[in-house]
Amino acid sequence: MEQIAVEGANAHSSMTLWGLFISAHWVVKFVIVVLSLASVWCWTIIFEKVWRMRRLQSDAGKFEDDFWSGGSLEELYDRVGQNPAEVGQHQHRDAE
Repeated sequence: MEQIAVEGANAHSSMTLWGLFISAHWVVKFVIVVLSLASVWCWTIIFEKVWRMRRLQSDAGKFEDDFWSGGSLEELYDRVGQNPAEVGQHQHRDAE
């Protein structure tokens, strides 16, 4: 009966995340490591997409401001052309 109590006490002390990981089978450890790496990879992709969407929304807002500014569409096309990243930069040039 005392042996069961001691084993129960030892089992209770290893009920931490690290204790469970250390006492797990190597297959379980491998799966945990792979899932952890996949999680980091997914969160990296998520943050990159959020950053890219914010940048694109900002660029779209600048283009919309340029479009509705009342200027000539030909001038807007000549300025932007095939490089829409330059939209909104003429405002900085005009201010100088």
